[in-house]
Amino acid sequence: MYILNIVSTIFSSKYTEILLKSLILGLVSTFLFSFYLSDVTIIKKIDLSVLDALTARHSQLTSLSHKRLADDIAIVVVDKESLRTTNIKWPWPRALIARLITEICKSHPKVLCIDFLVNGEDPNTDDDLSLIEALRNNKNILLGSFIGSDGVQLTPAEKIISVTGTRYGFTNKPTDEDGACRRARPFIRSFSGDILDYSLSLKTAADFLDIQPQRLIDNVPLLENNTVNMIYTARPGTLTEIPAWKVLAGTADMSKLSNKIVIFGASAELLRDDHMTPLGKMSGIYMIANEIIAYRAKLFISGQRHLFNYCVILMLAFIASAVGYLCSFRVNMLICLLEITSYILLGFFLISRGIMIDYLGGSLAIVFVSLVTNGLKSANLFLENIVLRRNAEKDGLTQLYVYKYFENALRAGLQRSRSSGKRLGLIIYDIDNFKNINDTYGHNFGNELLKSVAKILSRNTRQSDIVARYGGEEFCVLLQDFKGVSVFDHAERIRDQIKDLRLFDPVSGRSVGVTASAGIVTTSDLTSREYEDFFRAADMALYQAKTTGRNKTCRFGSVTD
Repeated sequence: MYILNIVSTIFSSKYTEILLKSLILGLVSTFLFSFYLSDVTIIKKIDLSVLDALTARHSQLTSLSHKRLADDIAIVVVDKESLRTTNIKWPWPRALIARLITEICKSHPKVLCIDFLVNGEDPNTDDDLSLIEALRNNKNILLGSFIGSDGVQLTPAEKIISVTGTRYGFTNKPTDEDGACRRARPFIRSFSGDILDYSLSLKTAADFLDIQPQRLIDNVPLLENNTVNMIYTARPGTLTEIPAWKVLAGTADMSKLSNKIVIFGASAELLRDDHMTPLGKMSGIYMIANEIIAYRAKLFISGQRHLFNYCVILMLAFIASAVGYLCSFRVNMLICLLEITSYILLGFFLISRGIMIDYLGGSLAIVFVSLVTNGLKSANLFLENIVLRRNAEKDGLTQLYVYKYFENALRAGLQRSRSSGKRLGLIIYDIDNFKNINDTYGHNFGNELLKSVAKILSRNTRQSDIVARYGGEEFCVLLQDFKGVSVFDHAERIRDQIKDLRLFDPVSGRSVGVTASAGIVTTSDLTSREYEDFFRAADMALYQAKTTGRNKTCRFGSVTD
């Protein structure tokens, strides 16, 4: 029964209007941020930074599950120490490269991936012959190639490829708007749409598994430009590394290369081949290693916009808007913070499922809806106040507001109190025995008495408070946001001034005094914020004052429905 009451309340005409407004605002913000602002460069860069932080954290949490794949990779690197030890500048002669290839292959790696370009013919023919001999005698070797800005692929020297039959793959790394590498390019296509070649990392992973490269990219969430968002898992320094000079000196533990994928290349400091990634700056060698792991473990993230993403943003924007209409600004901001936190956590969870969402766009949509909702509320209240003031009619006798104006002001004040939590007070005064005074001294004297009481009320209220004539001898005072002010003391002070009032009656020649009774209620006394309940509570307090001796102030002190 309780649940049915809640449902019926929610779908009452008042709440239905709020829900409809929230839905419309949610749809507008979702469309605006998901289809337009999310493509703004600065927003995309921030979105990518959030993605980096989440994928980096994901890599930390899942590093153990991918350790076996990382253990299948070893690196032989030509570093500065190798140059110093051999006393040979980079690039090294092909004869020395051939010697290194031969030494590495003695340990029987499953695949040897050489991450540098061997193009053109060496002036020293013997060096070319040494390299050809090394490649011919050892199988499962892949060389690197590069695709220039003109779209032409720079391949290893034709003489080397034709004689040895060694295969190659391109090493190009696509970058995003901020210059960082988060994607892999598994293949390149011709203008007709045919696949021309696969990447070096994809071919290496396929050779290690003895399958065709195409099988590794089946069902991979490719973007329109034939790239795919990947998750980096291997941080620099976490893979087995052997300096080239140790291989040449015969001091390296070559057993670490047995049945492994061996990536042979120069360090980033020699080739200036380092790039920013979600795990920080990384050399080209480590990027190839991460791509190999990603192809094997299917560590890819869909970069396409999903209907699910739009629905989540719409739902959160709708909630933010509805809360904005129904709650105070502080509560609304707290709910927004919780929503954004939940949205980011959802994004982190979805990364493990290979789904990327619009992190910043969704968060901005929530904040935007909240600010717009609160702005509309403030503007609506401002306009309501203007309308109230324009429609204000003063009582001709006392120059106080008429009751209709007071009623509208009280309704608006209760609504503000409900959303902002600010306190509100209502005092109703009634002149004691006014009918007897009227009968005894006449209506003219009674009118002068009413005007005198009205002046006392006006002098003792703030500009923000509202004083009105309720009926013949009754007056209402609305105290708004009375911080540090005792409503009871305020009512008593005015009642005392009325008690001290003296008016001279020229007909009888007497000085006539008067008293008043008062009933008060505040938002602290009553849980209900409905106008009828609030006014009835003050009226009940006044009735108590009238029936228990008059010339006193009574406060409504119990909760009523």
